[in-house]
Amino acid sequence: MIDDPVKFSPYQLVTSSYLVRNLSQQLELARKNPIFIQREQDVQWVLLNIDEYRRLLNKEAKKK
Repeated sequence: MIDDPVKFSPYQLVTSSYLVRNLSQQLELARKNPIFIQREQDVQWVLLNIDEYRRLLNKEAKKK
């Protein structure tokens, strides 16, 4: 088994169907912490705010 470095609290984990039904609430929560979206028992996506996404892009650009 591969050691996955991704860590999150149970409050950050939602199913894709829950996300669809509660999108507005989840978008508000994503302002402060990433939301991990699960489908078929696996986390497949991450919802994060634009500032965090920009930070990650800048960090990656500085590596090059």
